[in-house]
Amino acid sequence: MVLQIMKDNGVVQWKKTEVNVDDHVFVPQFPPHLTSYDEYVEEYVSDMHLRKLSPSRPLWEFHFLNYKTTNGEAIMIVNVHHMLGDGASLVALARACSTRPSHNPTLSQTLISSTSHHTELPAQVHKIRSLDTTWFGFDGIYRLWNLVFTVVLVMWYTLLDLITTFSRFKWVEDSRFPIRGHPGVEMLPKVIASNNFKLQDIREIKNRVGGTVNDVVMGVVFYGFRLYCQMDLPDPKQTENLKVTAIALINTRSRHGTKNEGEMPKSKTRTPQGNSFGFLHLKVPMKKLENPLEYVQRAKHMSDKKKMSLAAFVIAKLISYITRFKGPEGTAKAMYNTLANTTLSVTNVNGPTEKSSLIGYKVKRSFFSVSGIPQ
Repeated sequence: MVLQIMKDNGVVQWKKTEVNVDDHVFVPQFPPHLTSYDEYVEEYVSDMHLRKLSPSRPLWEFHFLNYKTTNGEAIMIVNVHHMLGDGASLVALARACSTRPSHNPTLSQTLISSTSHHTELPAQVHKIRSLDTTWFGFDGIYRLWNLVFTVVLVMWYTLLDLITTFSRFKWVEDSRFPIRGHPGVEMLPKVIASNNFKLQDIREIKNRVGGTVNDVVMGVVFYGFRLYCQMDLPDPKQTENLKVTAIALINTRSRHGTKNEGEMPKSKTRTPQGNSFGFLHLKVPMKKLENPLEYVQRAKHMSDKKKMSLAAFVIAKLISYITRFKGPEGTAKAMYNTLANTTLSVTNVNGPTEKSSLIGYKVKRSFFSVSGIPQ
């Protein structure tokens, strides 16, 4: 195991260290003989958001809550510092440790492959590469025009996204209203809330608008967020005048990583473990739309533009340069400012293709949460 230390010249590096497992494993004790421990678990998880991992030892913890709740017979909480890896990396590592409860239990889990968030290059860029090289006659003129038009669109949308991102580092921010985070909000308790949607319903909406599952989910988020604001701000005009932005975190690893996630920890693979992500800003529609389906259509229209942008890859490279020249503190400051100037963050993580188990116990469901961000 490794530990982060700072050398005399101020450079931060990793150093191998001995691990005392007892310092990283916690088994809390709650009052016995209760029918449900949901409230105790929620309070325990909320308190965890307030505690920082000690820099004097490796930045990970395991918490085992052996009490029955509505989510399962017991709960395992893994508390990991973002410095060790992003969501895609850590979930892939967890899936590599899990097994299939049926068929061949020795086989590790595989993840759902999706081109929507494992971003090689946008589809329009692949379209440029695949254009026929015959440039003679009417077909050649059409191909040349199509190539030029596509390149211009990619450059234009990339430039717009980069301008938006750089302005969010310091100068531009969302409207101030009760739902938006304020300085110090990262130190307040948090509660993990969840909701379930039928995949068949999502597919039906997806087919109706000609979009993707992500488009439907984003449309639901937009619509739900507007209803939430409408409850908090009774004046409709006040709600419609709000400037609200969501930051979408995007895994910039090659999509090949979804086929062999267990290989991530190996340094020579194309999908290394650690942090490899970019982000884009999404404008949340706050005007009242008569048909809720219009929010999904807005999300699809926005998504189509973002898919033609290379900004996420440029930002990912920029983050790596900031880390190299200014250290983790510089990257943390830039990300903090970006998150502080927006209202909410959205992301998703690929799940397993079938039921899984961990050290012999069936995994019913998984939840993910990020602490220490100003939202």
